[in-house]
Amino acid sequence: MAPEAAGAAQAGPRGHILVVDDQEMNRDLLERRLARQGHTTCSAVDGVEALERLAAEPIDLVLLDLMMPRLDGFGVLEAMKAHELWRDIPVIMISAATDIELVVKAVTAGATDFLNKPFNPVLLRARVGACLEKKALRDRERAAFVALRESQAELAAELAEAANYVSSVLPRPMTGAIRSDWTFVSSTRIGGDGFGTVYLEPDRLVIYLFDVSGHGVGAALLATSLMNTLNSGSLGEVDPLAPAAVLKALNEDYPMERHNQMYFTAWYGVYTPSTRELRYSTAGHPAALLFGEGGRQELRTPGMVIGFDVDARFREATCRVPPGGVLHVFSDGAFEVRRTDGSEMDEAALEALLLATPPAPGSTRKIYDQVREAHGEGLDDDFSLLTLCFD
Repeated sequence: MAPEAAGAAQAGPRGHILVVDDQEMNRDLLERRLARQGHTTCSAVDGVEALERLAAEPIDLVLLDLMMPRLDGFGVLEAMKAHELWRDIPVIMISAATDIELVVKAVTAGATDFLNKPFNPVLLRARVGACLEKKALRDRERAAFVALRESQAELAAELAEAANYVSSVLPRPMTGAIRSDWTFVSSTRIGGDGFGTVYLEPDRLVIYLFDVSGHGVGAALLATSLMNTLNSGSLGEVDPLAPAAVLKALNEDYPMERHNQMYFTAWYGVYTPSTRELRYSTAGHPAALLFGEGGRQELRTPGMVIGFDVDARFREATCRVPPGGVLHVFSDGAFEVRRTDGSEMDEAALEALLLATPPAPGSTRKIYDQVREAHGEGLDDDFSLLTLCFD
């Protein structure tokens, strides 16, 4: 191998180097040696021209003379460190001066290294190679950071779009003889709770609420699938107006081993306005609360969570909704909350809040605000509360 080729091979990373020196002989000598090492070069006769070069073309490294007319090396270094695009370009200060104070001043001002004149070719190659390697590493880190930031922004946008879709599947507030109000707040960007109120027949109103284990994208995907299934009543040959049969079908169709070990609790009811009968069944879910004439009723039946045991059985019960009755259906995230004093809320504490807050548009949000205030920050679980008022 020829000596020049060998020098280029040993030079390490190659770059575009700006040589700044007011002495033409020094500039020519440096540019020839750098070219033999495989680098491309450009030059400037003083600090002012150096800044013009930096503005005109991409530079990987600056070899900067200390003492120059118009603008010296320290002036150039100061301008580079104040410039957003130039501050990370490595700078090797070069000078015939041997004063250690100048070396310290140069490094303190931001110089990457210092070389004395006359130049030692081996030392020059080593210092240039080391600076270019550091810059290449910094460039890769910066590119990785930019890519990560773009990826995070893209993911955030996709999660926001997913959250909007989940929200679009949730029911619209009902008005008229049956009025509804609800609040859903996820503990993360998107959550695993879902609920609905849908007339599958003119005189049959389906009311449901479920809580998928876990949080995030997986739980939200399962929740959305469940809402679409229940809203459409598309359960094959199963009667969507038979609560226990619906839960049994869901338990068979959504075994946890086929859904990333996720399971869910559920409350499912069918209300008949003409008779005021409410048929319901539950699967490991908190009891719904019905207030009205005759006091309070807890609406819950025995039943295991859905997805855990394919042979699980579900029972059904009925009750009469009195005129002026109020039904509250909720997830455990509405009451399993640690207060700021370290104590735990429970269903009784939530019930007290429900009784103290007259049902009306926005009342469920008031309940959420009080629960969140008791916790002191964002809740650890999804909060879902569905309230229905019956004439």
